[in-house]
Amino acid sequence: MLRTPAESDARATETSIPATSHTSVLFDRLRAETALAHRDLEARIDLVDESLDVPRYVQLLRNFRSAVAAYEAVAGPALPMALRGMFEARRKTALLDADLLHFGTVAPSPDLADIGRVIGHDAHAAIGAMYVFEGSTLGGAVVARHLEHQLGLCTLQGRRYFTPYPGRTGAMWREFKECVDDLACDDPAACDAIVAAAGATFAWLARVLPRNS
Repeated sequence: MLRTPAESDARATETSIPATSHTSVLFDRLRAETALAHRDLEARIDLVDESLDVPRYVQLLRNFRSAVAAYEAVAGPALPMALRGMFEARRKTALLDADLLHFGTVAPSPDLADIGRVIGHDAHAAIGAMYVFEGSTLGGAVVARHLEHQLGLCTLQGRRYFTPYPGRTGAMWREFKECVDDLACDDPAACDAIVAAAGATFAWLARVLPRNS
């Protein structure tokens, strides 16, 4: 559920995310050092395209399901124990399966090899990947509204992936951010590894998510 440029603007004003005094050098670095790759990926998949139709949306869901299932299969075992419970509660493959079932289709099996090279068995690399996927939830409300307008998806059916934490998006993001900071904020080498892995995850997604056209 990666954000489009419009979604990124919405992130700053989303009313469900109240202001917080918590600041993070690590997350400032993550945001700054992945910004270009992030923008390029958003433009590539363009989830709020005004010409989006059901066949193209279903193909997008299939592509997302393949990527998310691969990420979850590889990242879960690699994460530090302090994050594993949080990760398990945030798995989203089942949401994509439900969305695809709504349209009468199923997803292909994921290819684990490429993301396996990004994450391996490295805990810091897994955290960097988790940053990318959890950060993508912040723009989900914008995508969900577009799907309601564009495709008539007026309930959660068919768009569950874009509303994984109804009413809790901001709280879930803060929980993740604070846990990662507690684990890594005082370790420069860990921070470097997390930032590098986030960039590599964006690059991997650019390879496995075809351009929306």
